[in-house]
Order: sequence, then structure tokens, then C-alpha cells
Amino acid sequence: MPFDLVRSANTVSAAYAALTVVAVASIGAMTYNPLGSMQIFFTQPLLPSNVLDGFLVRYIAGLLVPFAAALYVLQDAAGRGRLGASTFRLLNLTIGTKCAMLALIYAATLAGGLGTGIMGVDAACQAALSGFCFWSWNAFKKK
Repeated sequence: MPFDLVRSANTVSAAYAALTVVAVASIGAMTYNPLGSMQIFFTQPLLPSNVLDGFLVRYIAGLLVPFAAALYVLQDAAGRGRLGASTFRLLNLTIGTKCAMLALIYAATLAGGLGTGIMGVDAACQAALSGFCFWSWNAFKKK
């Protein structure tokens, strides 16, 4: 299973594999060092004495687990040439919509002065991932 991420059949599969690795690395960083890994996003300090700060970051990491699994499923489907199937098209549409919403939330947070500049980079990355998923949804249709 993990070696499938290294042996991608085509460029779309390789892109999904890279995204899966980034998602899993984010989960690891947020779980192992929740406050240090997320402090760069916030203007207010995350305090170790505040249990909710650490819980919130670990909760967000937990929400990334199904996201990483979905990216792995799409990587496998791309490798087998099955992205045109309705299940994978719907999964691409769902992830694209989720990333577009996150990009808007991050941009609004940054515009409101609550986030740091790195949040703008994250918003751009979410927007790019959204565009990639929408492109995959539109480009691969059942024959």
C-alpha cells in the first residue's frame, strides 16, 4: 500500500500521491507537536496551559485522516484509469468544494487580521487543490 505512492502510473496519479504524502505529514506534525506546528497560523499565542488549544489542533488533525484516505483512493483510481467512474468524480467534486470553502475561510480570516501571512499561502494552496480536483472532475468522464 505505501509503495503505491512511490510507483505512480501517470502524472495525475503522481499528483494525488504527493498530496497524500503532504496530508499524512500534516497529520503527523499536528498530532506530535500540536501547538508548535500551528502557531505560525495565528497572531495570538497558542498556550500549553490551555488544554483546548492542543485539543483543537489534534481534532483538526483527526479531520485530515479521511481527507488523506480520500486522496489515496483517488491516487489509486488515477493509476487504474478509473477517475471517470461516478464514485471518483463525486469524490473529486466533494474534495474540490471542501478546499474551495477552506480557501475562502482562510482568506476571510487573513483579511480580518486574525491570521498570519502563512494563512494566505495556505489559502492559495487550498485554492490550487480545489482547482485540481475540479479539473479532474471535469476532465475525466465515463466513456
